[in-house]
Amino acid sequence: MKIVIWIANYLKVGLAWLSDGVNWAYDPFKEFTRPDQVKYPEKLSEKEAKFSTDMERFCWPARCVYLYTLPGNSGDQCLHHGIYTAMMACKYAVLKDEITLGKLKNCALGLRMHQVSDSGDEIRLIRGWRSDGTYEDSVSNDQASGHVLGIYFLWKYGDILSRNMSRGLIMGLANELLANNNCLIFADGTPTPFGKFTDSYLTDPLNLTLCLAIYKLAYEMTSDVRYGVIYDEILAQYKPIIPYANLKLLWWKQDSCAMRAAIHYTILCDLEKDHDTQRQYLKGLLRTWRMERKVANPFVYFLMRRICLYDPAYEDRVKRHLREMTLEDKYGNVERINSTRSDIESFTWGGHLRSPQPLPRWQMGAQDNFDGRNFSSVDDWIGNKVADTQYNGGDFLMDYWGLRSIGIIGSDE
Repeated sequence: MKIVIWIANYLKVGLAWLSDGVNWAYDPFKEFTRPDQVKYPEKLSEKEAKFSTDMERFCWPARCVYLYTLPGNSGDQCLHHGIYTAMMACKYAVLKDEITLGKLKNCALGLRMHQVSDSGDEIRLIRGWRSDGTYEDSVSNDQASGHVLGIYFLWKYGDILSRNMSRGLIMGLANELLANNNCLIFADGTPTPFGKFTDSYLTDPLNLTLCLAIYKLAYEMTSDVRYGVIYDEILAQYKPIIPYANLKLLWWKQDSCAMRAAIHYTILCDLEKDHDTQRQYLKGLLRTWRMERKVANPFVYFLMRRICLYDPAYEDRVKRHLREMTLEDKYGNVERINSTRSDIESFTWGGHLRSPQPLPRWQMGAQDNFDGRNFSSVDDWIGNKVADTQYNGGDFLMDYWGLRSIGIIGSDE
């Protein structure tokens, strides 16, 4: 089986090189160089205050969870709450105030609510809680990406109590994988449909880097050799495919993959002490950013820049997305048609209308998280005349406080 995995690894590397070459040769999208199209003349700090106030409407005190939609949706709750926890940790790293610390500790309790125990000491991850007090069980690998991000930033920037809470959280997540052949499971012990992190020659580099990030973080936080041993075993078996977690051909891809890849790589780059292995992780992180560079994805840029000084010229383009974002237009999933406007250029790509450069976020259809959706979308929520789902500004707040924490946004900007 080892030879089969070895062959599969290098076939995947070849596929990644081929797809990168095709993408380089045929790319219909342009650099994000258009001028600002700001709807309201507000400072970023003023926008942050509005988004932060509105965010409290989405807090579910009974579960210590920030909901990502109203009415509450349990489907991607684990993913989004992890991102909100990371945001609150970055905010606390900047402000060092008691109010933010209290909210960060509540976020930590929310992370714990996404780890349940059916009997004894066995803990497993869930997707989220429903309003009737039951939980949605079929957790997937993308939920774990957000969850581990929240744990990591809680550990990096929280106080002593927060760091202690984070250790219990990472142990719960890592122990579930350790006991179940690197899988997330249902209550009966069977793997969830999208819960396999390693799968022999079918291993996906995106899920592989998530698995490595969880075990590496668990080892660094606890010094438990079990996590270090399994990390080294997986690393040795799949090392050639590590830099290729974000794979796409002709710019067709699941739009959240870049976010997830950047999450995994930023953790691994930070924690890995072996220079050769760290270079592999850094290669993957920079490759992920280069695939998002044309649209200047703020979240991916933050996770890349906290590791290395690269592409500082893109700082203003990244901030342009935040300058153009408005609370009023983030409200809900109501139809937004831009293809009929004479001032907007568009073309059909992959069965959808796309713009050569990202439109202003106030002009696009509202999303749960813009950084994980298509930046070039032209028409959204077609047919939805009345919004039935409300969205918060957690994406703005994550980008704002992340960039504040590394000095790219100033306090009075």
